[in-house]
Amino acid sequence: MGNNALSKAEQNALAVSYEVLGTRVELDLQFVKKYLVRGRADLTSDQELVFFMNTCKMQGLNPLAQGEVYLIKYSKDDPAQMVVGKDAYLRRAYSNPDYLYKNDGIVVQRGQEIIWLLPVPRRNPDWWLVSGVLHAEREGAGDLQRGFLR
Repeated sequence: MGNNALSKAEQNALAVSYEVLGTRVELDLQFVKKYLVRGRADLTSDQELVFFMNTCKMQGLNPLAQGEVYLIKYSKDDPAQMVVGKDAYLRRAYSNPDYLYKNDGIVVQRGQEIIWLLPVPRRNPDWWLVSGVLHAEREGAGDLQRGFLR
């Protein structure tokens, strides 16, 4: 083996193929860099691309489906950001047989007070948006399962 030869693990990491809900997803470095990176694709490293592709595979995420998962590169000094969209979480919730319901809302700041608002109200110029919020319940959990999206 020469110095430029890739190990089997490296070769396997450069392209992934897997299924999400019956749809075959096939990704390689060039495809992800050309079509899926948001922002500055030219600055995205192979390491960031490999991490993104393999995380998508292991977590069952489909980057080809709008709203599911994104790889965003802002600058050469910042690492690429992997953002899992709301749709991925909703898909998982809906596929769970114990899922009961969800309620979307927001967290706002009014003066020094932080307020949870479920459901999302009309816009108010006196409020400063802090984050999005999801309140969900599932059968047998007993407790509310809360997730914050910023």
